[in-house]
Amino acid sequence: MPSASTSKAIARHLELLQELPASQTGRSAASLTQILADRGYRVSKRTVERDLQGLQKLSLAECSTASEPFNWRSTAKGAMLARNLSTTDALTLYLLDRFLQPILPSTMTGQLKQTFDMAAQRLAEQGPDHRLSAWASKVEVVSPGLSVIPAPIDAAALQEIQNALFENERVEVSYLSSEASAPRTHVLNPLGLVLCGPTTYLVATSDKYPAKPTTYAMHRMRSAKRLYDRVQVPKDFSLQGFIDAGGLEFGAGSPAVELQARVSPMLKKQLSESRLSVDQRLEAIDGDWFLLTATLPNSWRLRWWLLSKSGDVEVMKPAELREEIASLLAAAAARYADVTPRPKTDPLKAP
Repeated sequence: MPSASTSKAIARHLELLQELPASQTGRSAASLTQILADRGYRVSKRTVERDLQGLQKLSLAECSTASEPFNWRSTAKGAMLARNLSTTDALTLYLLDRFLQPILPSTMTGQLKQTFDMAAQRLAEQGPDHRLSAWASKVEVVSPGLSVIPAPIDAAALQEIQNALFENERVEVSYLSSEASAPRTHVLNPLGLVLCGPTTYLVATSDKYPAKPTTYAMHRMRSAKRLYDRVQVPKDFSLQGFIDAGGLEFGAGSPAVELQARVSPMLKKQLSESRLSVDQRLEAIDGDWFLLTATLPNSWRLRWWLLSKSGDVEVMKPAELREEIASLLAAAAARYADVTPRPKTDPLKAP
């Protein structure tokens, strides 16, 4: 088995080979060094020059200029190797392009455009009868709720955020919160991007609250500017830990609650297949109904779920949550209490 350093070198050589143009002009070692840096390879220009000389010995690359500054291009053999995608590789890249673009660094997606296009072309060449090629038309990702059109995201702001996140740098943003009438300026420490349904969120801390990660909807970013100084990461922070603790639950932060609720047979069946928590329990009680017990973040997402299932769930405990849900449902019922007949000309009246 190759060592870790050898594996990294091989991966770097493949990346380098894919970036070598077949044109007469070629690319300089300096520009190739920058491209590799954008992809996460922190190597010197001298290392890249040695890599290029190694590829030249294998007849995969050649110098396109006779004197300095030397430019490099791929040979026909090198171009064939760099672009010889298997159908499995093409399918993986095609799905990556479709489903993960919102959270990939823009430096990566820009440089991978040619590869993504090549992957799509490779699948098209295989035709609809090829099983792997046909798989691309057999999978989709949809929201479990009503389909919505994602709010537009400022492309320049997203690119700055991604670049700052990639380089572990702070960023200054102009952000319009849902409660404000005008944008406000914040200095943030970007910690991660999370795709939640149709919405992309930046997880970050602000200079005012450096130990408290929170979420910022990317479509509310009016502008962003990298500050080129080091990001400040809270001690023991992990993006997955933030999510597991309810960071995307909107309003989470209070102690978790042990929810007890009566649920209908239909909802019981759904919860038996897709549990709300690891400690969820379902017990038969009066009639055909069941008692649900689960420890959950005390958040607005929990309240939205309870309200959306109001015909199939009755909160029993905690008492404060039961009263809150009852009050919201009573207010909703009051809005529907007016049963005054509509005029005959009312276009909303059923025929």
